[in-house]
Amino acid sequence: MDWKEYWACLALRHARSVGTKTSARLLYAYGSALAAVMDVRSWKHRGLASDAHIQAMLSEAWLDKARDEWQRVRGLGCGVAVWAGQGYPFLLRRIPDPPLCLYFHGDRTLLLHPGAAMVGARKCTRYGLNAADRIGRGLSKAGITVVSGMAYGIDRQAHLAGLTGPGSSIAVLGTGLDAEYPKGNLDVRQNLEQEGLVVSEFSPGTEAHPGNFPVRNRIISGLSLGVVVVEAAKTSGALITARNAMEQGREVFAVPGPGGSPSHDGCHRLINDGAKLVGTAEDVLVEVGPLIEEDHHLDPEVWGRGGLDQPEVNETSQEEPWRLPLPLGMAWDDVIEDFVCDIPMRISEDISFQGSGPRETPPGQAAEIRNEPAEPVELSGEESEVMSTLETSDPMHIDLLGQNLGWDAGKVSRVLLVLEVRGLVRQWPGMVYGVNEPGMRA
Repeated sequence: MDWKEYWACLALRHARSVGTKTSARLLYAYGSALAAVMDVRSWKHRGLASDAHIQAMLSEAWLDKARDEWQRVRGLGCGVAVWAGQGYPFLLRRIPDPPLCLYFHGDRTLLLHPGAAMVGARKCTRYGLNAADRIGRGLSKAGITVVSGMAYGIDRQAHLAGLTGPGSSIAVLGTGLDAEYPKGNLDVRQNLEQEGLVVSEFSPGTEAHPGNFPVRNRIISGLSLGVVVVEAAKTSGALITARNAMEQGREVFAVPGPGGSPSHDGCHRLINDGAKLVGTAEDVLVEVGPLIEEDHHLDPEVWGRGGLDQPEVNETSQEEPWRLPLPLGMAWDDVIEDFVCDIPMRISEDISFQGSGPRETPPGQAAEIRNEPAEPVELSGEESEVMSTLETSDPMHIDLLGQNLGWDAGKVSRVLLVLEVRGLVRQWPGMVYGVNEPGMRA
């Protein structure tokens, strides 16, 4: 792995106001995080970012958090896959809001295998567990990697089933790799680290937080050719993963339940909305098999020559191992500082920020950032309702927000779009929304 590319990913991740949407635009435009960071002063001219985004990079305020994450990752000894690296999953690279990097323990080659996600209720029925076991075993036997989220219930059974065959299983966490969560699944976690793979986009030290799990759901679907919803009620979080799959252009499957079973109402709704009804692994393989053949996504040598569009990527070093060098000494501190100094820190003359102008700003320093009092913002009644809901809660998925307000999806999307354009709300990966902090507003 190219450590400079990884450091550029950390710079983008921790620069205030540079969210996943902006990062994705930069990655697609430049082909790598490093190329984007080294050309920061051109972002606005190329229509990729605003003055606020550029100022956030030039301020160096991201440096301490980036250094902390670097230290935690190296101390944990986990693997790292960066967006522009050859070890980054082909399908995940193509989603609208891909993670800049993935941390992992286990068999990293599984990231390049064809996968199918299996999700469902934590508090599930024996019927659901049997279906998860049956379908998961069949997929793994056929060489398909079973992807799930390490939760209790259906997720746990899906991982166990995947581990029985050559396809194995990948767990996508909503915490850092060092968090022991959930406690009751540590036995499965240990097996996955030895025979499968455990991945997370979150820095080591990140504990379980309700807002993290809808965010990680986009990775579960993003790693997969399709998502199988095994058991889900009307308000199940598994439906968020299904929606992510639809938005990413992936296949969606649902297992029908016994008549009148409320724990399968969500599955039945998906089927009514067009999801494919499945009961066996063969039902899934019939749909995903042709995708594997036409997209050649098992073979990295033919990336970009298959049926799927592949973003132009300036692939970084293929050096092994996929871990950061140890131990961290003064020499590596010096290397880090040299890299940071390479990032163009002078504000160009055509960018006007408040504070000392470009001619007065010494190299390596950013212009002064002034926090001016915010002007009062007038909101419509609908906008006020959304803001009041978001201000009194953690970031929430758009579907949950609609349920809380009693609105349909179209109305919620329309109001959120207006608020996002005005800089009052921020969209996180996976269609999760929250209030934009004043310092984060573009």
